[in-house]
Amino acid sequence: MKKLILASAIAAITASTVATAADLYTNDGVTVSVDGNYEVQIIQEIGENESGEVEFDDLQLDFGVNYKLGNGMVAFGNLGLDWASEADGIFDGGTDGIIENDDDIIDTAYVGLKVGGLSTSLGRQYWGSDDFGVEKSFEMDGGNAFPTTGGSDTVKFAYAASNYGATLSHDLEEDDESATDLLLTTKLGPVDLGVVYQDYKSVPGADSVETYGIMASADIGRANVGIDYSDNDTDSYTNVAVGFPIMPKTEMAVGATYADLEGQEDIVQYYGNVTRNLNSNVSVFAEIGDNDVDASDLGYMAGMKIAF
Repeated sequence: MKKLILASAIAAITASTVATAADLYTNDGVTVSVDGNYEVQIIQEIGENESGEVEFDDLQLDFGVNYKLGNGMVAFGNLGLDWASEADGIFDGGTDGIIENDDDIIDTAYVGLKVGGLSTSLGRQYWGSDDFGVEKSFEMDGGNAFPTTGGSDTVKFAYAASNYGATLSHDLEEDDESATDLLLTTKLGPVDLGVVYQDYKSVPGADSVETYGIMASADIGRANVGIDYSDNDTDSYTNVAVGFPIMPKTEMAVGATYADLEGQEDIVQYYGNVTRNLNSNVSVFAEIGDNDVDASDLGYMAGMKIAF
């Protein structure tokens, strides 16, 4: 669940592995690390005549390498593997994954160089638009207008400072999709702000889909409140979300999406969830959601997440 726009964007820009990664090897300026994320849940999707099933949302291992080259320069590499689609026996591409077919478990694979807050990387990786949005759901949000948020032929440039960041990604046109994607974030007092622009082609020669997005979130008391809006030539989405603690180690979130879709009735989708953190790396969660589509049934899910 996304909570702080700038924090998540800077983390994506500056780190080739996450903070929970365990170092496997450290010697002469070389660090090899690994982290994992396993999330399994029982879910019934929102919709008509849906049925419950066990879903493997994440079965990830990420391997990172950092090499100190001197004069503040660091070379890094990443290999991210995800067996979720293999475990499910089906592939759900959606807008969140780079994996291109059922047999491919490679989620990310890239190398790069970093000096201070400036970095550049090349390979299969997520773009800045992957950090777009304030939704706090696990599965029941209504989405956004961006066609996709990562590619296999991507060159990425990024800069991060304490109160602002920028990520420019370009996915090279080969025999498949291509895109240019720009994310800008900043922090003004208690408010995190972000804007995204994406120019996307699904295949060579196709018309470009230009998508714009703006998002904002702020801590108000103990709650975090956010809103985002994204739009292209055919569809627009507005998300609002609020997250707040209800007791020690337990958080609740509620949110809604208004989708204005070309050629379809407007849709309002809403959700609520509770997360119980058993420790810093283990949590259990439950969520319900629904929309205003005729004959659509309530969706629900419950599951467990283990990270290391």
